[in-house]
Amino acid sequence: MILKEIVELLENKLSPKQFRLELEPYGLQYGNHNTEKVIKKVIITSDLSLEAIQYTIKKKIGLIIALRGLINSPINRFNQTLINKLTILTEYPVSLFILSFPYVATEEGVSETLANALYLQMNTIFNIKNQFGEDIPIGRICTPKLYPTQSNPFKLSDLITRVKSILNLPYIPYIGTLGQKIDKICVIGKESLNTQIIENVLQQECDCLVIGKLPYIEAVNARDARLHVIEIPMFFIEVIALKKMRNFLSLEFPSVEFVWFDSKNPFSYDIQ
Repeated sequence: MILKEIVELLENKLSPKQFRLELEPYGLQYGNHNTEKVIKKVIITSDLSLEAIQYTIKKKIGLIIALRGLINSPINRFNQTLINKLTILTEYPVSLFILSFPYVATEEGVSETLANALYLQMNTIFNIKNQFGEDIPIGRICTPKLYPTQSNPFKLSDLITRVKSILNLPYIPYIGTLGQKIDKICVIGKESLNTQIIENVLQQECDCLVIGKLPYIEAVNARDARLHVIEIPMFFIEVIALKKMRNFLSLEFPSVEFVWFDSKNPFSYDIQ
């Protein structure tokens, strides 16, 4: 496989470049951009941790596909951690492709993986506008599906229990009334991106929002609007989505070795 083949597949299908946001790194970001370069090994990971980069160089892997880049915004100076990573990357001619936000928005991406994991019926797309005024399918609007042992009505407490069970977490931050019936759920596989998100969700007549992280002021707005909110650590869902990508790419390019590297969640959860 040559680099051009997998880049075209990523940019046009798996993480479409038309879904990118202005400030987020996306696409080929570092290293050898020769699109005719032969790729025999690819590492897929959520984050460019120091361990992931060291593993890449040690195993002489030609391409890194990562959800997040080395930086997430413009910088004024290089810190020592970034310097260390860049120094290691210079030891081997590796290329780096950043999936970024488009992999959240795309079909079978993070948002859809989250909806499927929570056993929700996806009905419509939840869009936001990018810097060009174009619709970006950040989320999915869903209705709950019941397990055989469940009965109506489906309540906020039922959804929270489902989240905790699937992610094996001791607690989940939420806003709302546990006994309240839930009919229409907006699922967003990322942190909120703008201050209009609550207003947009309400315009779609959703009564619950499942999201990675909600800024405090938006949480206040959600509570005042009586919109139920559940915050989910997205790392767990991102891993599921990226492993699906690895399986897909392995079938598309059977002569290439695709390696999953677990960057590990930097957060721990106290179960005591």
